[in-house]
Amino acid sequence: QQSTTTTTSTTMPSLLLSLTIGVAVIGIAITQFVDMDTVMMRFFRDVARNKARKRLYGDNQHALIPMLFGTEEMIEIPSHDENDESATTMTREELQYYRGQEEGRPLYLSIQNRIYDVSKGAKFYGPDKHYHLFVGTDASRAFATGCAKPECVSSDTTGLSEKEMKEIQRWIELYETHDKYTFIGYLVDDPVEAILEMDEQKENEEAASDAVNESDASITTEALREAEEASAKTTDNSEATDSST
Repeated sequence: QQSTTTTTSTTMPSLLLSLTIGVAVIGIAITQFVDMDTVMMRFFRDVARNKARKRLYGDNQHALIPMLFGTEEMIEIPSHDENDESATTMTREELQYYRGQEEGRPLYLSIQNRIYDVSKGAKFYGPDKHYHLFVGTDASRAFATGCAKPECVSSDTTGLSEKEMKEIQRWIELYETHDKYTFIGYLVDDPVEAILEMDEQKENEEAASDAVNESDASITTEALREAEEASAKTTDNSEATDSST
């Protein structure tokens, strides 16, 4: 009898928690007008964040619910020394090689120029898996918006709201605190591409300047021609007046 009572008493809170979470997930989808794929993606992210916080900062069995509704207290994201020799730097082109297309090659993704090894999550990030779209690239915008379509995968965060930028911070927290994912280094601009872009920008600026100068010269020439014509007309009128007199 005592064993049955103990089992029931320990099972009931778990059932209530599961029910609460289920209602919360549905509530999020309704109140925030986002699709269920986005809701579920963020739900499993927050479950993992909650587990990491328990592991790192102590047990808090009620911490998940605020996470699901986006009202949790944000933790400080660990910073990394960019001059650390153990930190890897990669260009966007180099990062594309780490999509797991070749056997034995790790899975890397980037968010806000931070690179993480997610190889141990291959069942989520491997080829043909749900999150593979985010691998081998910086998908900060997709993480922010919850859009898992190719056209949303971009490092450009221009125009994102404060709420969307906070979503990026939540994803960074996941990758920083997860016990299976590892910080690798930073995404950097290709120096050759940077030089080429600078040269192209300079050429465009010079071309625009030349176009303005040509336009100004054309306007000046036209103005002189019109002035000469007006002067000639005035002279003709004057001569005609003198002749009649």
